[in-house]
Amino acid sequence: MTTTIVFLHAHPDDEAIFTGGTMALLAAAGCRVVLVTATKGEEGTPRFPLPAGESIADRREAETHAAAELLAVDAVRFLGFRDSGVAGSDAQDHPLAFGACDVEDAADRLAAICREEGADVLVHYDPGGIYAHADHLQVHRIGALAAARAGIATTYEATVDHEYLHFVDVHLVEGANRSLESRKSIGLPTAMISTTVDCRAVLETKWRAMAAHASQIPDADPMVPPEQFADVYGWEWFVRHGPPGPIDALPS
Repeated sequence: MTTTIVFLHAHPDDEAIFTGGTMALLAAAGCRVVLVTATKGEEGTPRFPLPAGESIADRREAETHAAAELLAVDAVRFLGFRDSGVAGSDAQDHPLAFGACDVEDAADRLAAICREEGADVLVHYDPGGIYAHADHLQVHRIGALAAARAGIATTYEATVDHEYLHFVDVHLVEGANRSLESRKSIGLPTAMISTTVDCRAVLETKWRAMAAHASQIPDADPMVPPEQFADVYGWEWFVRHGPPGPIDALPS
């Protein structure tokens, strides 16, 4: 029987940056991969003018579908909330702001999607949200509660290894090019990470999925020289809760 893994992400492009390689590897291994994105990244600033009548939400939704197709994702769902923007912005007061939404309601929405999709595994974020954006923190809370409500025994929390980031120059994670001390609020230390996935075999696919989010990511992060891209984005990290699951079977 095919295993179905649901990935919950906060914004368009998070799926490619943090779990794109894992998603592609799971699909290649015969798993059914479902992407649920909480918002449409409404507070993102486009890098170029959009055509008349096209909103940034429209563009980022289309980019999400394009990236998902590259990663061989079977289904894309949106949870129906709005990007909360940066701390202190008016977006955080919007009635649909994900970071301030009712956790019970959002968890019920996600649990319903998990049941509809026949989810065996749910992937969300670590308790710090990978980094402390309000929407990322909410992904952790809602993912954990939805898994319990949907009866999903195996969950993975996507994270980054902040000790590993000390040895590479840049990453799209906010603040990842600062001192090691500042990175302690990003991701988790190595000892807390249960599962590391070697994504280098699908690195070109991950790069193309990142590049699909062209309104936000310039040429899939030109800050990283091509020869360093594998060092920065060739690994993905998770904390598993419950019995071993399909991500544990991937290259490490």
